[in-house]
Amino acid sequence: MSRRDVRMERGEYPLPPPSKCAKVLYYTWKLCSVVFSHFVMISLVVAYCILGAITFVELEAEHEKEVKKNISHIRSNTTQSIWTMTRTVPLFNQTNWTCEVVDMLKDFENAILLEMKVRGWDGNESTEHIQWTFSGALFYSIIVITTIGEFTQNESGAGANSSPGLTSTFSLLERAAPAKLRPSLLALTAREV
Repeated sequence: MSRRDVRMERGEYPLPPPSKCAKVLYYTWKLCSVVFSHFVMISLVVAYCILGAITFVELEAEHEKEVKKNISHIRSNTTQSIWTMTRTVPLFNQTNWTCEVVDMLKDFENAILLEMKVRGWDGNESTEHIQWTFSGALFYSIIVITTIGEFTQNESGAGANSSPGLTSTFSLLERAAPAKLRPSLLALTAREV
């Protein structure tokens, strides 16, 4: 309730109506505050995503190239070891040769599995085709920002919100939305998805 309405109810003297200039200034201020607050929020989200993408590319692209080069070295070392063993055996015996090669291939398989599980090798050895391009890193940083949410439990105490990204998106929309739309957005975020 405005001051004018309160004074009218009390029976005090009525205030003169605001001038056209005051109305224009008031609505201009409202428009600017809404536009600039949305602009600032959107700019911060876009800046976060772009800086995150640049950071991920700088941190991960070289590591991915190193892993791919290491796979090539492992393969060439294994091939060279098999060839050297084949050439140095004075008497070629299929059983002995097969046992030695099987052991070397097992070591090779273990090295490949280690590279996949620990260092993140994707199965591709080409250093020209890496996953951590700017567009891939931008996608990843967008995924990171949309999966930020709250862990909520249902009434029985078990389980969590199944869509934290959706919840955080609605939270951002709720803060940015006009007051008329907020109740409907609150209903959407409160509902289990």
